[in-house]
Amino acid sequence: MVRLAKFPLSVAPARRKLRPAEASDPVVPDTISVNTARCTWETIDGETMVIDTNSGELFALRGLAAPVWDSLVGGQATAQSLAAEAGRRYGTAAHDELAVLLGVLIDAQLLVPGKLATEAAPAWPGVYEQPMLDRFDDIADILTLDPIHDVEPSAGWPYQHGGEKA
Repeated sequence: MVRLAKFPLSVAPARRKLRPAEASDPVVPDTISVNTARCTWETIDGETMVIDTNSGELFALRGLAAPVWDSLVGGQATAQSLAAEAGRRYGTAAHDELAVLLGVLIDAQLLVPGKLATEAAPAWPGVYEQPMLDRFDDIADILTLDPIHDVEPSAGWPYQHGGEKA
């Protein structure tokens, strides 16, 4: 098992900024992969938008976070190997920042334990960009609506359980 630091949430209006913490080191599984049952994502212009379909939270991954996510989509990796390679390529700060990011994504259940079938290799950028993660929860109610199934003929569409129109 690998021990990784985690980001605490400092809440701002409609947006949570994630910053490294001194304490709290969750135990992380040796191998990790994307929890495809829980989230959907799209990468556009180097930024990956991940939607947690259970909570409705939106995660914006930028910098080194985006290619690492893309590599995890294509396979599985060890958290230790990803952080170590980032450290080898870009220095100790990159190792620590990527380890923290992976811990946050595991805590959010967007990454889960997996069996190592093939090692995922990110398309490591030539120049280091700090892994960035913004977490938005202001649209969670909208994203968790199910407009296909939450239809009530007398209430209209989309219908939010609790009797009100969305």
